Amino acid sequence: DLVGVLKLECVTGGAFDYRFNVLVAALIPLCLSACVLSCYACRRHKLRQLREDNPKMDSYFGRVVEFLFDSSDLDADGFIDASELESMLCTIDRNKTFTVEEIRAIMVDLGAVRHFLRTGTELKISRSMFTNMGSKNVLLAQFGHTWILRGEVLRAWSEVMSGLLVFLFLIHAPVSRRFFYYFSCHDIDGKWFLRSDYSMPCYSGAHASFLPFVVFAIFSFTFFFPLAISFRLFQRRKSLQSAINRQRYGFLYSHFSVGAEFWEFHELWRKLTLTGLLVFVHDMTQRAALAILVCVVNVAFLNYFRPHLKMSVFMVEQISF
Repeated sequence: DLVGVLKLECVTGGAFDYRFNVLVAALIPLCLSACVLSCYACRRHKLRQLREDNPKMDSYFGRVVEFLFDSSDLDADGFIDASELESMLCTIDRNKTFTVEEIRAIMVDLGAVRHFLRTGTELKISRSMFTNMGSKNVLLAQFGHTWILRGEVLRAWSEVMSGLLVFLFLIHAPVSRRFFYYFSCHDIDGKWFLRSDYSMPCYSGAHASFLPFVVFAIFSFTFFFPLAISFRLFQRRKSLQSAINRQRYGFLYSHFSVGAEFWEFHELWRKLTLTGLLVFVHDMTQRAALAILVCVVNVAFLNYFRPHLKMSVFMVEQISF
């Protein structure tokens, strides 16, 4: 887009054709992912070199316990019960198991309060009791100082991946559209030319030589990237609400209701279909009809699954169709 606005193709004598646009579009997610993951690797390396007497440990403790509480409070009632605490402790140390008596003793040490329910009484830990510095000694006695660093690494990974994947989901449709438009050709007097750049004949010369790269980009970023993440969630579909999965993948479905955790990927494929895949339908009437059909089907899915937790978000998406 910048090349087109600045008219650089006129200055460079046509050196910047549509292949350059496709190449830049393909490099954006690749370079961004490399930079973000490199920053995370450096951050993890620095965390693992910290010592127990480092003054930063107290600040890390505050962030880690907030992160653990939010990811373990599965019912979002502001309290952690025995089952949620057990899931959290297993996340901190997978090799350590706890009996019911040990879980109960830890809850008492953390300042759990007895709550009266219809079915009886139950110990629960409030956010304020769990996040105060008094809980630090209890957790240190169970796991030592390494759990703070382990929790901070996990929190940093969740933070980095949430930002990276949200951005990749945002640019997925427009970047993929660039790839698909490489196959959109126009028949002029028996010769096929690229609609996005009529100076380039289709399937011959420069267009044919660059074609393998575009095919690889489509399979790797357009299809494999969302399918790989979808497969990871599908493997864990029965335990998506567990503490460890909420910490790792919760940012993908925390804003959706239970049973509709896949909605982010549904929206991804909808945008991809409307902005990219329909380019292969050359007849404009048929293309418009298929686009309307896709929108109607998606409205039906939206009203059937009702994925959004807030009614205002649901109404906005409903109106957008």
